[in-house]
Amino acid sequence: SGRGDAWDQFVINKKKFGVTTSFDENEYTTVLDKSTPDFKEKEMAAAKIAAEIEGKSTKNLHMKSERGQLQESGYDEEDMFS
Repeated sequence: SGRGDAWDQFVINKKKFGVTTSFDENEYTTVLDKSTPDFKEKEMAAAKIAAEIEGKSTKNLHMKSERGQLQESGYDEEDMFS
């Protein structure tokens, strides 16, 4: 929104189009039990894997953008996501 407000697509859809949703993030993700003894170890391993993936080069513009590797500007959505 440009004002620093949090953007909530569900609130916007309800205001603009009268659409409500029953979206529940827990249906699409796995809840992590941070109290397990090996949580920190698994978290560090996951961070290492993520860094390896994000550090790999790719020719895909969308992936380059997500990895912070896209130096050139002037790409449109068709370039980025096709």
